[in-house]
Amino acid sequence: MGRGILIGLLFFSLASANCFVEAAKYYKVNPYVLYAIAKTESNLNPYAVEVISKRPLPLSCPYKKKNGKYYYSCNNSSYEEALKVIEIAKRHKANFSVGLMQINKAWLKEIYKYGYSLESLFDWCNNVIIGAWILSQCISEYGNSWKAID
Repeated sequence: MGRGILIGLLFFSLASANCFVEAAKYYKVNPYVLYAIAKTESNLNPYAVEVISKRPLPLSCPYKKKNGKYYYSCNNSSYEEALKVIEIAKRHKANFSVGLMQINKAWLKEIYKYGYSLESLFDWCNNVIIGAWILSQCISEYGNSWKAID
């Protein structure tokens, strides 16, 4: 599995791989884990948005209903599409996660303190950096475990 992730990193491009490696080095987390999270959460789509709502929303994204909630997986192809999805989520007070690492809105207040905006999360490198920071926070709290990744 590690070899597949390494090959994926190499093909993702030197610049993006460098972002994974540099963010991982700075926050002392594993770059392969960062890449695996991005691949699993967004399939490496920087405009991906997941929306979770207690009721159906006017979104054209595929969704699943589970435990009384609607889970919309929006694989947007542009920044503009992603912003429209977020506006709908906000208007309906729904939960959402954005970008490669699927940064949840619960982290927004914290990342605003460091000069990032919601819109900056659609820059894949910013998203990876913030994802590495969040992972390091979770590892500090839960140890090097699956709970830290979950």
